[in-house]
Amino acid sequence: MLIKEEKMLLLIANLAERLTRTEQRITQLQKMVHSLLEPKRKDFDKDGVVLR
Repeated sequence: MLIKEEKMLLLIANLAERLTRTEQRITQLQKMVHSLLEPKRKDFDKDGVVLR
């Protein structure tokens, strides 16, 4: 029984680590997109609606 519990805890820890890495990658991608859009931000209002 203890072996199953240990395996479950390892699985949960592994999934938590993967989730953290995924969240970090999403944050990096958001920053990249933001920096790519930055020069054109004046073309949009604060809600992302095109002003032109």
